[in-house]
Amino acid sequence: MAQKLAELAAAHRLRRLEPARGIDFSSNDYLQMAAHPRLRETLAHALLDGLPVGAGAARLLRGNHDIISECEKRMADWLGAPACLLTSSGYLANYLLLSTLPQRGDIILYDANVHASMRDGIRASSTQAYKFAHNNLEDLARLISEHNRKQIFIVTESLFSMDGDFADISALYDLAVTHGTMLIVDDAHATGIYGANGKGCTEGFSHDHLITVHTGGKALGAAGGIIAARQDIMDLLINTARPFIFATAPMPVLALALMTATETLDSESWRREQLLALCTYAENKISGAQKRAASPIFPIILGTDSAALAAAKSLQSAGFDVRAIRPPTVPDGTARLRLSLNIAQTHKQIDACLNVMKQFIAA
Repeated sequence: MAQKLAELAAAHRLRRLEPARGIDFSSNDYLQMAAHPRLRETLAHALLDGLPVGAGAARLLRGNHDIISECEKRMADWLGAPACLLTSSGYLANYLLLSTLPQRGDIILYDANVHASMRDGIRASSTQAYKFAHNNLEDLARLISEHNRKQIFIVTESLFSMDGDFADISALYDLAVTHGTMLIVDDAHATGIYGANGKGCTEGFSHDHLITVHTGGKALGAAGGIIAARQDIMDLLINTARPFIFATAPMPVLALALMTATETLDSESWRREQLLALCTYAENKISGAQKRAASPIFPIILGTDSAALAAAKSLQSAGFDVRAIRPPTVPDGTARLRLSLNIAQTHKQIDACLNVMKQFIAA
């Protein structure tokens, strides 16, 4: 253990847990929902009225509280999906889904930049998996044609967490329908922000050939994961997914938090409108003109781990909570700063943060 820790330190990859300090340019609380008074008051009253803190058991035992089932029905209505399954985290949702649903003999084709939770689920599955070049539809089509006699699952994120760019969901969905495959989309960073009504980049698509994964821990300000899919897929997961069967059910208070968050965002659409305006402002400041679709995630790729750490330290000293992102979170040679926007920030704060960053971007 000592040798491994020494190796990590020598490679500038030894992490330590640091508290939140300075102006938030690091979290995924894009819409500032985590401390929303309505969420806090609703949960506080519910706990005082007798809502249990813990579920007490797995869902298939005594842990299937009415409020969890109600949350799943409400989330299905909110997302326009046939059915939903609530999990304790978004990571668990991706892992549960991908380690269970694809069967032996099936094929998984996944974007090279998908989240670690998807990679770990794929690794734990009994299927063959092949990655396609990031957001490269031609490479994906080539792989589909090579394996078109098998059941195929296409796996991607909608808004990529470390790159801040978007998958072409419409084109991917058309590919899935044309070739009879199933498209699995991690919509975590888009849920609550994108789509006509803030339901994510997958809003409006039929779930006949689509499974979506959403999280409550980002724009919704809470925690938990939500899988949205056809009822038969949900039934299969409930009966065969070991991470579901053998895990204690999510806290009942989490189900209430998610329902309250979605209701609040429906009535406060100004939050996502304000965020998108900030995204456009920052994009113009960084690039000189808007060169990509507005996203709250801005990667500043510096290459080496030491360069990313030095830049982060300078920004933190100036009062901005920006963290260095290093391998294995991102590929070797692409260590970066990940600038994350939220609606508590002002144009003045964004300008000041970018002014500190200029020296590193120029370098």
